Amino acid sequence: YMGHFLSVYFFSCMHSGSVDTALAHWRTARFGLFLHWGLYSTLGGQWQGQDLLGHAEWIMDNAKIPSEQYQALAAGFNPSHFNALQWVQLAKQAGAKYVVFTAKHHDGFAMFKSAASPCTL
Repeated sequence: YMGHFLSVYFFSCMHSGSVDTALAHWRTARFGLFLHWGLYSTLGGQWQGQDLLGHAEWIMDNAKIPSEQYQALAAGFNPSHFNALQWVQLAKQAGAKYVVFTAKHHDGFAMFKSAASPCTL
């Protein structure tokens, strides 16, 4: 089911060698869902009792959170209730034509096991 709905436009079209094809596909699809979440999600826009709404994924930088403290969040980040199929079904019901999931975030956290970093699921 997910394989039929999820399309990684730029990868699949770029793999065939055509940037124009990738962009045309994206423009035709128009509405999609970008799932961009990671360790910062556990903070809910707060750090040390202070609301930092609007900072989202840049909270580590904007709140000057030391790397060691930020990395410690990995122990508490366990999206065990994440249900990819449910999210895809909701996106499809809303009319989304594609889903893009951030698998590795700029803060170094990866949503997959990797030897490159201890910050993974």
